[in-house]
Amino acid sequence: MYLGVILLFFYAKKGKPVKIPRYAIFYLLFVIYAYISEFIFLDRDFKSIFLVSNPMIGSFLALIIVENLEVRLKYMNSILKFSNILLIVAFIVILLQQVIGQEFMTNPDYMRDWGGGDETESRLVSIYSYISPVAVGFGFVPVFILITELLIKSKKNKKLLLYVLLGLLFSFLTKTRWIMLNALMVFLLLYFNHRKQLTSFYKYLILVPSIVVIALFVGESFGLKTMGIVEDRILEKDSGGVGKGSASSRILAFTAFSQVYMDNPILGRGNVKYGMAGTGEQDSKLKKILGGKSSQLHVGYLSLLYIYGLVGGIFFLGFIYLILKRLYKNAEKTGYYGPFVAFLGFALANLTLVTFTFFEMGLILALLFNKFYLQSLKQKDLKIN
Repeated sequence: MYLGVILLFFYAKKGKPVKIPRYAIFYLLFVIYAYISEFIFLDRDFKSIFLVSNPMIGSFLALIIVENLEVRLKYMNSILKFSNILLIVAFIVILLQQVIGQEFMTNPDYMRDWGGGDETESRLVSIYSYISPVAVGFGFVPVFILITELLIKSKKNKKLLLYVLLGLLFSFLTKTRWIMLNALMVFLLLYFNHRKQLTSFYKYLILVPSIVVIALFVGESFGLKTMGIVEDRILEKDSGGVGKGSASSRILAFTAFSQVYMDNPILGRGNVKYGMAGTGEQDSKLKKILGGKSSQLHVGYLSLLYIYGLVGGIFFLGFIYLILKRLYKNAEKTGYYGPFVAFLGFALANLTLVTFTFFEMGLILALLFNKFYLQSLKQKDLKIN
């Protein structure tokens, strides 16, 4: 976080203008509004620690750092080597967690707050539990997407197929639906890179799911409970089906939203429970409507409008629109759609997840790769070793 301040100081001292793109301005306005909502509208005591501990500020500074950074080929190749190793280690660890138990290489604090469940329902976090609850998705999947595209470009088809299978099986073993959906966007990446050769895209579209299904049956025969994961986490048979299981909390979110939003439609209710100085208890009216069936409005964009109102919603949605628009235009120039698809995952995740910060390794790497591709449109020297 402090690196951003140092960078701004360096550029100012050298007489170089600091680039602040429009999408970063929208996000900055959203961050400022979040502070106003938290400490003025909710009348809470401000502490200086909130300027350091809030990942929203880290997210904004990451935008500015990457925008003004010069990324070198040698540095990117080092990141690629490390990322390859990281993905393989992460896959091995999550496989062992499924076999040995959720506690294997998992942060005890994470186990206390988020852990639990049997073999078919316990959320597995691989090596990411020491970072944040959502790091397993935003740490693994964007890196998986970025490396997959580089394998497509290098035409290493056997390695590409292996990595696609590894990424999809990893996301399946997390037992977290939004991560599974994000990982499936690898097919969107395959489409972008094979639009002129749709036969190749259709080959992966048929071959990969077929191998995954076979792998699930093989895993079941080895005692991995893979079919149980399908039944309990995806189909939620034990809970009476998708409409009555944990996925029903998303349906409940729309009902609750319709009853509470108009109380504060413009400025929002404020982040009563999970804010920087949150009480840990939900707003009484919302709590009553949820009736213990959910801890919050489990649809990110509904939570956005409920907490920050139309004003904060416009700032955040403006940021999402502008950054995705920029990343897509850059992808059309460079031919590399990985950064766009990776960040699109953040936008799609908020259909079920509630997170307004992207201070996560994988998402920041996506921005870094986008910057590098713009700096060097000829990527013949960029290879995965």
